[in-house]
Amino acid sequence: MNQRVTAFISIATTNHIPFSFVALKSISLTSKIKRVLFLIGHKDALPTPNCADIEVRHVEHYLEPAVIQRIVSRYTPAEVCFALKPYIIKLLLKEGLSSVHYIDSDIRFFSNADALEASLTEYDALLTPHYLQPFPNDHLKPSVLTLLRSGVFNAGYIGVNNTPTALYFLDWWAESVIRSGKNEPRNGTCGDQRWLDLVPVLFPKCAIFRHPGANVAYWNLHERPLLLNKENIYETGEYPLLFFHFSGFDINTPSQLTRYQNRMHNTDTTLAKLLAEYAQELRQARIQYPYATSYLYKRWWHHNFPCMNIIRRWLRKNW
Repeated sequence: MNQRVTAFISIATTNHIPFSFVALKSISLTSKIKRVLFLIGHKDALPTPNCADIEVRHVEHYLEPAVIQRIVSRYTPAEVCFALKPYIIKLLLKEGLSSVHYIDSDIRFFSNADALEASLTEYDALLTPHYLQPFPNDHLKPSVLTLLRSGVFNAGYIGVNNTPTALYFLDWWAESVIRSGKNEPRNGTCGDQRWLDLVPVLFPKCAIFRHPGANVAYWNLHERPLLLNKENIYETGEYPLLFFHFSGFDINTPSQLTRYQNRMHNTDTTLAKLLAEYAQELRQARIQYPYATSYLYKRWWHHNFPCMNIIRRWLRKNW
């Protein structure tokens, strides 16, 4: 029997190169693994990572110019990375890989990733839900309404097997996000993420990965308190921490988990330790992997302050 060869990948614009290297370097797997970073909008020579088995590619060298132009002309840099996801995953599967696991650049692994590959083997796709237990009935953020707007599953991680149905799923997802991939939860879209709500219905051979240590983040810490065991290993309850998603983390305020929540407090010493260690890794990565150029497709409406968000929604209403 041929050995399965899997890839873990990330997609990044220039300012997230250090984050992506931290994410990809943290991954270990027993079976044969490729780690690939796809850059979009980066015109300089490819950065050379100090980790020999991370491959770096330019998206522009692999996708049709018409597809890239349509995506970059409609979306912000973050939305561009969201919309590219199904195209890049399919590209790698077409190269003959057994499976592809996508991770956002603000994810870091703390345990071996074998459980993800083992869970994906018999399925077309593998998804992680935002949470497994209801939110408390209070007025803190995030709330159940927050996640209803964002979607059932978090698209910061997705695993896809190399099957005919999975390739069809990727075509459907790509067509969906190239048309409706804006990150506007109030208007019913959240980049590529809300489309995943439909996957278990439209593609029944999809697995939901319910491991409490997977995709731990501000949206599920109400049910997954972090612990540090005697071996100095992070756990969530009785389960090892598989990977943490530092969504909304700002290296300039490393004691703050994210600007998107007020449910968890800085008095949690284990969480504070985790954030401090991650911030230090990012600082070191910024020195090792500096980025010299700005995003090639930058537009005036890409800024993320409140009034610009309103202008952008109005400007793109009929796009």
